[in-house]
Amino acid sequence: MPENQEALRGFIEGHVAPSLQEIRILKKAPSHRSLIRRALSSRTVEVRTLDQTDVFVFGGTVIGGMDRRVTTLVSSHARRVAADETLTRRHLELQNLPVPQEDQPLPDGLDIRAYVAGPQVVAAAAYVPLAALEEQLPPEEILDSEQLASLRSGPANPEGGIAVDVTELLDPSLTELAADALWSVPGLAAGAVDLWVPQLDSAAEAVVLGLDVEASVVTHHLPALGEARDVAGAIVDQLLIRASR
Repeated sequence: MPENQEALRGFIEGHVAPSLQEIRILKKAPSHRSLIRRALSSRTVEVRTLDQTDVFVFGGTVIGGMDRRVTTLVSSHARRVAADETLTRRHLELQNLPVPQEDQPLPDGLDIRAYVAGPQVVAAAAYVPLAALEEQLPPEEILDSEQLASLRSGPANPEGGIAVDVTELLDPSLTELAADALWSVPGLAAGAVDLWVPQLDSAAEAVVLGLDVEASVVTHHLPALGEARDVAGAIVDQLLIRASR
């Protein structure tokens, strides 16, 4: 992370502090698997378990499945590439997508995780370190120790920080970058794309940090701040679309 954190401070001031009274502090949260199963059930897709792998059946036909958090929207090749930083970088560079320069620090910016399902970004969240939040908030707005402890161990938040939904704030050029990054890997139709973004209204100087095919959807369903996004539903819809072809 760059020493200069003006972008983060501006984001906290403009988007976090004004809505801090609406923060979600969860003791428990549904698991990734339960959210996927809920989305399947709402679309009348049956789940059968075989050797610890979930198999999805719609109208008597197998339409896919899930191993841990990875569905059949992710091929074995894509899973291997996403798990290897060097291979991921090569695939991104082949598509002329921006990646961090190995000999240069990142510019001032925000850490964004965008979840792509099919051709589009269905959710995006900014990571805000709790240390930065505590440092910047005025004394009368600082969360108490119990709230901070709950946020640090919260089941829907990244370690050491909170997730703030920014789906509607991302410029189309950034959502296009995230989608292009995911689709740079053959056989990858759903997963998280990590971006470093100097500003939310432009893709200028934004870079792709990596891909995560095992990313939990819980963060987007229950961000600490902002609108809940039905990523599980978007994943299941893509499985149904693929099965109908």
